[in-house]
Amino acid sequence: MWRIGEVVDGRYEVTRVLGRGAMGVVHHVRHLGWGTDLAVKSPRGELVRDPHGRDRFVAEAEAWVSLGLHPHVCGCYYVRTLDGAPRVFAEYVRDGSLRDRITRGTLYEGDRDQVLARILGLAVQAAHGLEHAHAQGLVHQDVKPANILVDAGVAKVADFGLARARGALPPLPGGTGDDASVLVTNGGLTPAYASPEQALGKRVGRRSDIYSLAVSVLEMFTGEIVWAFGSVAGQTLEELRGSDGFAFPLPDRVASVLARCLAVDPRDRPGSMAELAAELGGAAEHLTGGAAPRTPPRAVDLRAGELNNRALSLLDLGRPEEAAETFERAAATDPHHAASRYNAGLLSWRRGEITDRGLVTTLEEARASADGESPLAFLLAQVHLERGDLEAARALLENLARHPEAPDAAEVEAALNTVRSGDVPDARCTAVREAAWQTFPFSRMRDERQRLAKEIRMRMAPDGKTLLTGGWDGTLRLWDTGDGRSLSVMRGHPGAVRSLDLGRDGRLALSLDWNGVLRWWDPGDGSCLHELSLTASDRGPARYPVVRLVPGSSTVLCGTSDGRVVRLHRDGRTVPVTPSADPAGSGVSAHSADEPVLALEVSADGRRALAGGTHGSLWRVDLTDGSTRLLPDTGGGFVHAVCLSADGRRALSGHGRSIRLWDMDSGRCLRTIDGPFHGAHSLTLSADGRHALSGRSGALQWWDLDTGRCLRTFHGHRGEVSAVWLSPDAGHALSAAQDNTLRQWSLPGTYIAPPHLDRPRPPADLNRSREHVADLVVRAERALERGRLPQALECLTRARSVRGHERDPKVLDAWHRLDGRATRVGLRAGWQARELTGHTASVNWIDLTDDGRLAASASADRTIRLWRTGDGECLSVLEGHDHLVDHVAFSPDGGRLLSLGRDRRARLWDVATGTCLRVLDSSAFGTAARFCGDGSRALIAGQGRVLRLWDLDEDRPLRGFDGFELSLNAVWTTPDGRLAATGGDDRTVRLWDLDSGRCVRTMTGHAHHVMSVWLSPDGRYVLSGGTHRESAIRLWDASSGSCLQTFEGYTHFGARLTADARFAVWSSAGAVQVADTRTGRVVHRIDGRSRGLFTAVPTPDGRHVLTGDMEGLVRMWELDWELTV
Repeated sequence: MWRIGEVVDGRYEVTRVLGRGAMGVVHHVRHLGWGTDLAVKSPRGELVRDPHGRDRFVAEAEAWVSLGLHPHVCGCYYVRTLDGAPRVFAEYVRDGSLRDRITRGTLYEGDRDQVLARILGLAVQAAHGLEHAHAQGLVHQDVKPANILVDAGVAKVADFGLARARGALPPLPGGTGDDASVLVTNGGLTPAYASPEQALGKRVGRRSDIYSLAVSVLEMFTGEIVWAFGSVAGQTLEELRGSDGFAFPLPDRVASVLARCLAVDPRDRPGSMAELAAELGGAAEHLTGGAAPRTPPRAVDLRAGELNNRALSLLDLGRPEEAAETFERAAATDPHHAASRYNAGLLSWRRGEITDRGLVTTLEEARASADGESPLAFLLAQVHLERGDLEAARALLENLARHPEAPDAAEVEAALNTVRSGDVPDARCTAVREAAWQTFPFSRMRDERQRLAKEIRMRMAPDGKTLLTGGWDGTLRLWDTGDGRSLSVMRGHPGAVRSLDLGRDGRLALSLDWNGVLRWWDPGDGSCLHELSLTASDRGPARYPVVRLVPGSSTVLCGTSDGRVVRLHRDGRTVPVTPSADPAGSGVSAHSADEPVLALEVSADGRRALAGGTHGSLWRVDLTDGSTRLLPDTGGGFVHAVCLSADGRRALSGHGRSIRLWDMDSGRCLRTIDGPFHGAHSLTLSADGRHALSGRSGALQWWDLDTGRCLRTFHGHRGEVSAVWLSPDAGHALSAAQDNTLRQWSLPGTYIAPPHLDRPRPPADLNRSREHVADLVVRAERALERGRLPQALECLTRARSVRGHERDPKVLDAWHRLDGRATRVGLRAGWQARELTGHTASVNWIDLTDDGRLAASASADRTIRLWRTGDGECLSVLEGHDHLVDHVAFSPDGGRLLSLGRDRRARLWDVATGTCLRVLDSSAFGTAARFCGDGSRALIAGQGRVLRLWDLDEDRPLRGFDGFELSLNAVWTTPDGRLAATGGDDRTVRLWDLDSGRCVRTMTGHAHHVMSVWLSPDGRYVLSGGTHRESAIRLWDASSGSCLQTFEGYTHFGARLTADARFAVWSSAGAVQVADTRTGRVVHRIDGRSRGLFTAVPTPDGRHVLTGDMEGLVRMWELDWELTV
């Protein structure tokens, strides 16, 4: 029980007890940060301890939360679990209840008309509040004066402690019949106001609330309860009519309405609260001469802040799916609302749907788009605290502490104290040790194949004290992980080391080279203990890609290139472990003879092993009896790595871009975790099997296996992370990478970032804001109609400044209409409008029709997808290419599509039907292509120095273009087919007259190859992009050939101008970059939520940008432009 004067959760000061009931106690508290008064209903202690009682209270909270906000309902702002109990935080009504006004006699102050108007006005308002509850499917079940609060003459129905959702029975036509569908709650009802059916324990419906409200209205006239039970209130009314037994005279017209409401049979009562409100309102107007409101008050349109609080309440009530849906509604209302974006991100992160870096990126993107120092800086600091990134959290919080607009100084100071306390582990790289195990220069590794050939093999000792490496020069080295010293060198292999292992006690090492020579070593002195040449025809060097020592045995376990696992003795004898499909003993695995085993681990006790293949298969091997089981539900990509828990009962496997957790006893997959950057090439499990560490491509990720979420992503390595190790207490880790560094890391603790509630606003304030914004939008639209653009801009700017309405869809619609007639001077913000899914590999190119209604995406999954941009629907999937598709281009009329694939084929498609019209002659293949004019011709940049104008209908070249010194990389044409721009390895941009075939302009200035070009539809501007070495995008005047602007950045996939030529848009470093063409400055950066963002294409109207990434996602981003007139 809270004590008066106590400060709960560091923010709620308890001032007094407002009331007590059967289920709980209501306190008045003041939120110290907001300066707001709230009413808090808490369950009684015995209810918290009793599961049934707790469930009843939670049901009440759910009912109250589901109501939303209404002017005549005491609003539930949110629910929070504090001190282990759910608490309902509701609107605080200062003036007490209707019960208080009756008892104190203040209800009857004034002349006759004033009192009658007051009584009937409160009754009508209560009826409106209950009508709202009924519309949400709730029956109150305990309507009485004590549960009708009054605030400045406004009635608000409160305390939905007995409310229950009505069942599936719909209201009967015309309001006749009984809609009873709720079993009466046992206990807790107030007998003096209960309807006859409720008193008898029968099913009740909305007419039961009508009865109880009529009893309450009758009491306002009598001044006290003069009946024994509510079920006889109708009889009491009949007895009192015409008498002087009333505290205030009851008009006959009102008595007649109450008599109907107090009928014993529910079917004889009014059909709805709305009907009752209309009758009482009509009576008030007739009897007092005052005008009653003709339009019932409407429920409040919940803005992002209110939806955020509702979603958090649903989370605390154990309804995460409904919470996620509510967060989506908040995002639709305002995509950049700070609290809802933070809370929704926390939910997605904790459900394993995004990584910690994904959440940080999302919040940083929103923060960059916010005006001034928004609460997102504080919220981002909270995320960093949970990630254990104290340096990032401290920087944000210290800046806020100095900032005059800090959201809450007390909360900022409390968070800074948490950072300084030492209670939260500082998860970071604590040491970097240089170790020259890679001697081949990285700059000479020209491609992926060479990189793999020169890759250093690594194995960490189980105790983490030493690391064994094997190089491309055949040398093995043992390293001290504490200081990076080389402890011993083992030489003797004539070729590169392919696989190696280190014994659990560190006293034995094993290595296999590409020539098939297997060696056992003493790592202490570097001597070779034994050598075995695997060169016989039945076990050639390529047959054993991976080898492992078997603890407690002198044998070696080998994975083979034909899909087997065998045990190898020192004398060269092999014992097949995996089952054979051939009874004669050919040794071919029963699963797949063409799936090499490249991932293999043996348990610490030597009793089990796990093997992974290149097609995604996993085999569990029992080394005690040689039995093998192919685990179910495998597949899904190359198995890069496997690991086993210390007891061998749990295992991890890294498949493509996912990690899978396995129960080794049952062979069941316990969880699939999607999200590791480029997969996991090194894995290790914590001692308790609840956490894992994965490494690949310069990053480490720390995983909670119970939830599947990435607790922390660490960056620092510049090369492949090939070995990882965890301390027994999972407090710190080691990683070794191809960049010649060994890093030590401290890992995050258990700090939990708290949810962030939005400061609640009373329903009346919300409705006033809505009406004010609606009025401003109407005025802006009228100004637009009359051509008064400054007035329209002023009205919409004011509307967008109203809290909760900055990105109101109706306001944005009007803003977009103004956008078409105003001048864009900057980008306010950008956010994801929709995600187009379907591709299973990277999206390499996107093109749009000239009207922007259709988009085509070319993917490495060998398909092309056609999308309708209006709603994101995939209209068709074009299949036919035998290799990844690099390039697509629409014809000017959008009827045809040209595609170029790595299968060295150019295909012509009919967009309407999705059929391939023609596979063009092989000589038509090239690196880039654009249609010309009517779509019957295309300009194709072929292999080398070839540029041809191609007749697509007759499949033949019409003209060749000369003058290229080196290869062409890019081509673009104007829609009318008159001009073309090209770029290539000769560092020049050329402008061509396609009618004459003549080069009319050569533009020089790039320091390296030109990788992309774009020509504006009117032929006035050219954009060209260089290589990453130059990192420059250049804007050219096509008529003069002069360079108008140089933007710092690199894009292999081309930049575009917006239609007004004021902004350039391109993709770079995983983000959409928007730059001002007048200054060359990047004015906005929209994080693409992907490490590999390939292409960014603005729609013709400039309202959206489509992006494609390496994960196969096409995203559509909405751009919010800053305007002037």
